[in-house]
Amino acid sequence: MKLINETFEQNLKSSYLTYALSVITGRAIPDVRDGLKPVQRRILYSMYELGLMHNKPFKKSARIVGETLGKYHPHGDAPIYEALVRLAQPFSMNHPLIEGQGNFGSIDGDPPAAMRYTEARLSEIAEELFRDLPYDVVEFQDNFDNSIKEPKVLPVRFPNLLVNGASGIAVGIATEIPPHNLAEIIDGTIAIIRGENPLKYIKGPDFPTGGILYRMDENYMTNGVGKIELVAKYRIDTERNSIIIEEIPYGVAKIDIVRDLLRLKDEGRIKGIKSVVDRSGKDIQIEVVIDRNYKPEHIINSILNQTMLRKVINARIVVLDEGKPVTMGIPEILSRFIEFRKQIIVRRAQHFRDKYRKSLEKVESMIFAVQNIDMIIRILREEDVPELKLKEMGLSDQQIAYILDMNLRSLRKQELGKLIEERAKLINMIAEQERIISDPIPTLIAELEEIKHKYSVPRRTQIDHNVIIQDYDYRVGIVYSDKGLKKIAEPEIADRFKRTGIKYGDSVLGLVIVNNRSKIAVFTEEGEMYKIDVNSMDTRDRDDPFEEISKYGIQGKIVKVLPYYDREIVILTERGAIKRMQLDIVRSKARVISERERVVDVNYLNSDYITVVSKEGKAIRFRIDELRTAGRAAGGVKGITGTPLRVITSDRMIVGSTNGYVKEVNLNEIRITSRGGKGVFIYKPSKRSGEIADVCNYSDEIVAVINDTKVARVRLADLKSGKDIVGRKVFSELKKIYNI
Repeated sequence: MKLINETFEQNLKSSYLTYALSVITGRAIPDVRDGLKPVQRRILYSMYELGLMHNKPFKKSARIVGETLGKYHPHGDAPIYEALVRLAQPFSMNHPLIEGQGNFGSIDGDPPAAMRYTEARLSEIAEELFRDLPYDVVEFQDNFDNSIKEPKVLPVRFPNLLVNGASGIAVGIATEIPPHNLAEIIDGTIAIIRGENPLKYIKGPDFPTGGILYRMDENYMTNGVGKIELVAKYRIDTERNSIIIEEIPYGVAKIDIVRDLLRLKDEGRIKGIKSVVDRSGKDIQIEVVIDRNYKPEHIINSILNQTMLRKVINARIVVLDEGKPVTMGIPEILSRFIEFRKQIIVRRAQHFRDKYRKSLEKVESMIFAVQNIDMIIRILREEDVPELKLKEMGLSDQQIAYILDMNLRSLRKQELGKLIEERAKLINMIAEQERIISDPIPTLIAELEEIKHKYSVPRRTQIDHNVIIQDYDYRVGIVYSDKGLKKIAEPEIADRFKRTGIKYGDSVLGLVIVNNRSKIAVFTEEGEMYKIDVNSMDTRDRDDPFEEISKYGIQGKIVKVLPYYDREIVILTERGAIKRMQLDIVRSKARVISERERVVDVNYLNSDYITVVSKEGKAIRFRIDELRTAGRAAGGVKGITGTPLRVITSDRMIVGSTNGYVKEVNLNEIRITSRGGKGVFIYKPSKRSGEIADVCNYSDEIVAVINDTKVARVRLADLKSGKDIVGRKVFSELKKIYNI
């Protein structure tokens, strides 16, 4: 057994840092040079080694996955196959690097068939990633068990990073790189080489699914961070009084759009939708038939605002540059690619120059031998060490070896004229390679032009900044776990028959209802507050997985999500300390409490009194005047003795128990004391009602997290009041409650 001579905290910190760096550099973030993540590079290299070129027979995907897993990527077959499938999907990549045969999923949202049923080979453009590989142009490294070598990077001939894009989530870092048009990117690359502005040629992202790009942050192109807003391409059929959707935003499954439209129709959220028909075949065609009493032109904005036909992509170009994660703009990425290609071209030219030099040395030795064959025969007969005599004649060791290995009979048949012609040809070829080594730029431009001519396709995504979409005010729900966020349609109020809750995903922590045009404040246990524009979040179905919080730059564990207001807040920490501060944050991220503290709860200040509730079921109430407004980095002062649960800032509160009982408590009945004490009982646990689960500010409606997966929204106007009664049973069980 190995003895580790360090504290558990030190070991945990160093181990987690090692893990985090491994995920960042070894899994989730693409390399700025070839635009590939390690798993993608290993899949493609395995296929290259198997000889699966575009004009060769397909091979079972399971064989490719096994080759990749066994030789280069020991991380499980499922993620390898998932990465392989994405590389083959024409609706995921502008130029798929793998050609698939069989079911590789669809834009409908259908999953791919199992790897034992599908087959694959490299696409033609993928071979451009390997064309220079045999010429010693990139470094190789040992694989995971040091048994074979693998390339550190592939010598790609076009800026694959920007052409096909990438997305990935690491530990505390996320990248979201939209795809761009190949011709525009190549024109932009050549523009940089010629000293021009590349953004003169690159109009913006170009998505394989088309759609209309109608709004884009100005700084996205220059610094790599910004919002890109897409909307579906549609036309209005006046004869049928319908809306025909022909192209959908990137990354959206067609079935989700159809489901959203049907939900809007069935729930009556948008008046006038008569029917929704999916007529899609090879091309997308979703028809939304509108009642004759309504005009499609008046309804389309509501549809776009309440479905995934409108999507906001939060682009963040994070790449690995010399092994470190860096955020870059498009010009900088193209400059890195140019430097990389120059190195490749120079190393390739050096490879061929050295090869031609060896050939020239051999040809010159043959010319010498043909011209001096009688002398060579005499030397071979008379000299004990013929090498010394030949050395005196100005021949190199390699030329002497060539001459001594020659068959003299075949040498007599050599034509001197042809050998001299070949020597001249080799001298010219060496000179050409020397020219390339001294100036690789003309070769680089010629290769880029060749790629553009061979593979470029017209832009699919239309850019139209004249599209006007009115942002209607409507409410949405933000469901959150400690590590994820999800924007959903506003949940309905459950009647007494539906208080078992609706499933909203796994490990649900809470739900807040906000306006779609507002902002939310996300508070983490570590004392950071993150401000997020709700409109920038993708609308998801309630049973879709959470979005990783790192997508929004959030680090740590979420404890509370509130609508963002420029008002005073009260923060409660795990040691029972409490802090009052003004939430006037200009930036999207700010520290709200000392780094030593751990946040338990946050609430807006609504009255002249504060009530702190403990997990023991006790509450202490004191005047807000006892708390002075503190700075962002300051710590708190003692609020309660006990295990803190919540801070309440209204005159009434709702108490919920683990067995689903809920009651209202009038806090004016609790004696005002100084902060720091244990407080008085506002809830006593019992076998029937269970332990105290949670409390919240009073409101006519509450959101109840029933268990790790289910949430309900209910009205509580008929609850009894008092501090000693148990209340009424509303739910089968209860985990958290929040006011609306």
